[in-house]
Amino acid sequence: MVISVPKLSCGDKNLKSLIGVFSIYLRRKKIIKECATMIHDLKKFAVAILLVESGLIFLSGRPAIAFKLTRDGHLGITSDAVKPISVTIDGKTLKFSDKALDQIIEANKDTDSVIFPNNQARADFHFDDESFLAATTRILNLKQEVIDNIIKAQPDGSAARQALGGALHTIQDFYAHTNWVELGNTTIDTRLGRSTFAGLPLTTPTSPLGDPSTLLPGLTDLTSGYFVSGGITSPAPCAAPPGKTNHGAIPIACPEGLNKDDSSRPGFPQARNLAVQASSDFINQILQAPGVKNEFKPIQALMGLTGTLGFVIDTTGSMGSVIGQVKNQVTRAVNSIQDKTEVPEYLLQTFNDPSVGTPFVTQDPKTLLAAVNSLSVGGGGDCPELSMTGTLRAVEASLPNSNLFVFTDATSKDGSLSSQVATKAGAKNTKVNFLLNGSCSPIDPAYIEVAQKTGGQLFSLNTFEIGSAFNLIEPYLSSNLTW
Repeated sequence: MVISVPKLSCGDKNLKSLIGVFSIYLRRKKIIKECATMIHDLKKFAVAILLVESGLIFLSGRPAIAFKLTRDGHLGITSDAVKPISVTIDGKTLKFSDKALDQIIEANKDTDSVIFPNNQARADFHFDDESFLAATTRILNLKQEVIDNIIKAQPDGSAARQALGGALHTIQDFYAHTNWVELGNTTIDTRLGRSTFAGLPLTTPTSPLGDPSTLLPGLTDLTSGYFVSGGITSPAPCAAPPGKTNHGAIPIACPEGLNKDDSSRPGFPQARNLAVQASSDFINQILQAPGVKNEFKPIQALMGLTGTLGFVIDTTGSMGSVIGQVKNQVTRAVNSIQDKTEVPEYLLQTFNDPSVGTPFVTQDPKTLLAAVNSLSVGGGGDCPELSMTGTLRAVEASLPNSNLFVFTDATSKDGSLSSQVATKAGAKNTKVNFLLNGSCSPIDPAYIEVAQKTGGQLFSLNTFEIGSAFNLIEPYLSSNLTW
């Protein structure tokens, strides 16, 4: 790899910033004596670059003095904990969306930021400096913040995931920064997220005097390492108090200590495994909390899930002249929504006369479109059709917070079901939209009632306008499908 080093001057803002970031690492070797030294000595500038490339520090402001932000570290731990989690309610299985996982991981990363704000210096964020009471209190507070954000009338899933990511980082650091593994524990500490507990007093030694990089032989108390306790401008920036243990992992100054932050450290595999288990346990605590357990709305909000995108289609013979256009508009709608949000499932419901189909539900948009494109028309005979029965079945089969689109050219033969449709859809916060065409579909009061009561739309189209229906429904496609 070739590194191109820019020409800098003493007054260059980028150089000043770089010197500030790397000074703690380079000062120990007396590299930075004056500005000119940094400018003209390529070898010493390369040392700084190597620190970045090696992952010891990130110019983005997220240092890796914790489980590293890699597949082995916080990123992978969080992913391994979140992905397998699922909740089944009324036969519907819910899992975290990819977007939600990304947001949780990003919030986890932010807990390691060193600038704006400097979270790295917060001992309670990382279980450093034996800050057990503050750290366990932080976890409890963030747990409640997650719950409060998803059980309120208008859930804030984004804020909940922000709090969740921060809490998971702290929980994961418990296993990397304490001696839980060294004490011989092979299961998680179930107190995390459920209670608070304090650490040892400063007067209780955990390391031999003069050797803060090792634990006292036979130590049975829980402790954690001290991180930059001397301050970054101190001659001994990471020296633990007398008799206490270093965190370690700070290049040059104090590389040795209690941390198990990467695969080179003793105890890392055990610490990582426990961090995954503890992260999963914490999320399940939230999912089992009062007001969350077995409730679609808060769980969907936390997992970043929307409702069902469903299509209710009239397949009677009179639809023959427009069914091709309907298929095309559904295809455009499904392809469009994938660029805007993650849809957990798609639904196709057909109705005819005298039969009404069984709801077809799939998580795969291609499978949905294949089913739509295989539709054929026939039957019917008279004008009114069983549109309300078809719509009712679609509402019952869909997730809460869904968006349904009904295509028909006929009035409803079963209009007496309109109140039931509107009530059930309203209870699920599901919007029902109607796209009507043809001489057999004057504006049916049943359609008006359902659209009004569910917050949906009603479009009356000429036959030749069906091919442009997507342009009308596009603004409403994701109106009920975001958190």
